[in-house]
Amino acid sequence: MSASSPPDTDPDSEPTRYDQQFFLELAAKGKDAWNAWRRDPTNKDVRVTFTGVDFAQPPGDQIDFSGFDFGDLADFSRCRWSSTRARFYGASFGNWANFARTCFGHRADFTDACFGHETYFESAEFHEVTYFKRTRFGDGGHFNNINCRGYICFDRATFGKGTEFNSAFFTGNVSFIGTSFGDFIYFDEAVFKAEVNFTALTWERKTVAHGKSGARPFDSIEPVGTTSPRDSTESDRDYFSYISFRSSRFEEIAVFDGRSFERPANFTLAHFFSPPSFEASTSLARIDFTGAKVGFAPPGKLLHWTTDSRILIRLRALRKVAEETKNHDLERDLYIEERKAERGVHLDRLLGALDQGPVLFRKTLEDIERQQQTTTSKWRNKALAALGELPTSSIAIGRLAAQIGWIFVMWGYWALADYGRSVVRPVAWLIASYFFFSSRYLATLTQGNPTDLEKYKNAIRMLALGNAVPFVGPLTIDAELEKYLFCPAGTCSPPVIPPEGYQLLAVGQNLFSIICVFFIGLALRNYFKIK
Repeated sequence: MSASSPPDTDPDSEPTRYDQQFFLELAAKGKDAWNAWRRDPTNKDVRVTFTGVDFAQPPGDQIDFSGFDFGDLADFSRCRWSSTRARFYGASFGNWANFARTCFGHRADFTDACFGHETYFESAEFHEVTYFKRTRFGDGGHFNNINCRGYICFDRATFGKGTEFNSAFFTGNVSFIGTSFGDFIYFDEAVFKAEVNFTALTWERKTVAHGKSGARPFDSIEPVGTTSPRDSTESDRDYFSYISFRSSRFEEIAVFDGRSFERPANFTLAHFFSPPSFEASTSLARIDFTGAKVGFAPPGKLLHWTTDSRILIRLRALRKVAEETKNHDLERDLYIEERKAERGVHLDRLLGALDQGPVLFRKTLEDIERQQQTTTSKWRNKALAALGELPTSSIAIGRLAAQIGWIFVMWGYWALADYGRSVVRPVAWLIASYFFFSSRYLATLTQGNPTDLEKYKNAIRMLALGNAVPFVGPLTIDAELEKYLFCPAGTCSPPVIPPEGYQLLAVGQNLFSIICVFFIGLALRNYFKIK
């Protein structure tokens, strides 16, 4: 969705009774003086402008805009708060407020502020901590291309329809807990480098009541049972109308707990580097995950490894959603990610069980020491305790060895066929095997010193090509070709015996070719499979 451009609020674009210096001096007098001026009917339609002001410099560094009434077309574009706080607590803006390309430094606070329609924060920069708690926005909030380098909080804010966060870049944690969204909300191509939380208000309060929210880094939820007079009903805050995250990137967990997706949600081509959470969410069948990717490895890391069982739970829950919506590609990919995650989780549990062996053994010995027995009886019981621990340790070691072996098998499955998803990869391995085995055949069979080396190499290539095609290929290699390969000079007395190592090479190539062809067929079957 393309955003409309902010209005031309340049003070030089039309005659005005007040210049920017007047507004700075009036704002420095405080809220009461400013609002008294604004309530004067003669000033009702005056456009306020602070365009390009550096509020780190006096007198702007002392101005607190909390509670100000700015009216329509207030212009703070290209302003800077580099080392001071931008304080707009409870401020009131009319339509067309403009903060485009503004830089907010140490802290920005728009808590309980109110904006009319068509608000512009496009290309604004936010540093450290920013609050939009309980802030109300009319239709057309434009936050495209904002750069948030710290924590930003929109908890319990209200957005009208047509709000845009397209191409927004969030470095720190982002919180939309209990936020109410109107129709047509866009986060297309947004990047979330840290955790983002869209938890519904009612669900968050339940988790607070049960003491389950302490693990989250957000501190903006009010005590259970409190309400704000400015809130809409809690059920209004729990649902999403149309919302789009097309091509967005989530590098840590994205939480949508308790939300109800009342209209289609667009997650096409989104990339999740950690499985999202949809606990207690409803109407998930309306989410479109076409082309989405879900994993559990941080960006830039090839090793997909985790010991966190919660990742497994989220993967399984999301796979169930994909199954219900008949998104077969995503279901297959999530199953593979689930199997990859199980490797680390199971290995961690087995290592933990193995570590418990010596602990239990020491505990048994300590129990024996406390018994009032003779020295002979003590040593006999110690020996029996040690023997009793041997079967348990052997079982744990056996399970651990099996799990490590399975990890290597899965790695080979990935290397050869991308877990049955790739046709290109086994075809490439099959072609590469032809050249590899050609060179090995040549090194093994040239002991007979052939007179025509080029002719002999051509025969070697025919042999490697025949063995590269399972079952049928070896039948194309006739006896005369084999005789020429084993005895190029033609002076060998029968029976002609192949050189040592040839049979192992031939069997190895046939087995490898069978595996590659099987993976090619498996990938084609998975691609065209319809459940």
